[in-house]
Amino acid sequence: MTTIDNLISIREIQKEDINFILSSTLLCLTKYTESIVKGMNRSDAYNYLEKIILCALTRIDSSIFIACHKEDSNNIIAYIIADPHSNHIYFQYTKYSYRKLGIQRNLLLPLVTDPSLPISVNWPTKEMLKLAASSRVNIRNKFVDTLIELLFLKES
Repeated sequence: MTTIDNLISIREIQKEDINFILSSTLLCLTKYTESIVKGMNRSDAYNYLEKIILCALTRIDSSIFIACHKEDSNNIIAYIIADPHSNHIYFQYTKYSYRKLGIQRNLLLPLVTDPSLPISVNWPTKEMLKLAASSRVNIRNKFVDTLIELLFLKES
């Protein structure tokens, strides 16, 4: 019997992964955060969100793990960007055809979260709303607060 562990390997982020993370996160953010980019044209919204994502990847104390095909470490299936100290997930993504296999829940979440503490996430995706309804996660846009803190500290 083939299990997900036999098909997928987990690794840390590499420089070559940035473009995939940027493009997939931009696509998701433009769907779920209309209020952040409301009133902006598509090009300005993408530029603005790209800066936010790059800041998260380089300035926020986060852990980033990539799930990829076991035989092709460049073929990214999913990733997670989280703060393991506060149990907060900034971004997570799984390719559509691999969703509902438990990649995030069973393989990636244990790497960056403590199951004894509450988990918080930034945006209310369908899956996160289901988990919030069962009191398994808190939806809290800590990402914007963290960015403001980073920008404030940089100017001080």
